[in-house]
Amino acid sequence: MANVWPSMNGNGYITDVPTMADEAFAATLLARTRQSDIYYGNVASLDTLMRQFKNNPDKLAEAATDMYKALFLRLFDDVAVDISVMDPELSTVNYPLQIGIIITHNATKYDFGFEIKTKNGATVSAVGVINGTRKVII
Repeated sequence: MANVWPSMNGNGYITDVPTMADEAFAATLLARTRQSDIYYGNVASLDTLMRQFKNNPDKLAEAATDMYKALFLRLFDDVAVDISVMDPELSTVNYPLQIGIIITHNATKYDFGFEIKTKNGATVSAVGVINGTRKVII
């Protein structure tokens, strides 16, 4: 479990728990599996999963749940992840994902919720609610 997140946006090393979780989640929206030779195949990338499972929304939800559990367990004491695909439009390969994440750090729980809209295996928009505050990510 890490106590710091190395920010890629110039803010240095993040130690504030909600900011760490927010930045870790945001990194999964921007990351590509091939962006690292050393960690090839181990980069947490929602984009990669959306492309891999663009014709199977149930597998997408399952794979994303596993990915976020693994990512957040590296940072925090405990994590619960609930991901569902809301009314997929199979004809347009458009999957709105509802993502709920509850992390526990030093016996304090933090609740995060995200709605990711995808189309043809790419993120169209992302909106989050972090401890009750709505935030547009993309």
